[in-house]
Amino acid sequence: MKNARLIEDSKKLVLVSYATPVLVLDKTKGMFFVTNEKFSSTTSKHINGYLAQWGITKQKASNLKHVDQSEIVRLSGNVSIVQL
Repeated sequence: MKNARLIEDSKKLVLVSYATPVLVLDKTKGMFFVTNEKFSSTTSKHINGYLAQWGITKQKASNLKHVDQSEIVRLSGNVSIVQL
């Protein structure tokens, strides 16, 4: 997806939309954490698109938790991508 990147290490996968981490998959817990902050409609499409690829629907997922953006930043390890 344009303007979206996945960054992965052995413990987590982070979805970065534009330069902001918005979703974290904690691989050790099998838990998805998604920001509850409202960004652009494109960022919402990024989040929903990647969740759909993993077979997750926001409404029915027991392994999905909405959290404050500060928690996403903490969980992601302050990951960001500079757009050049």
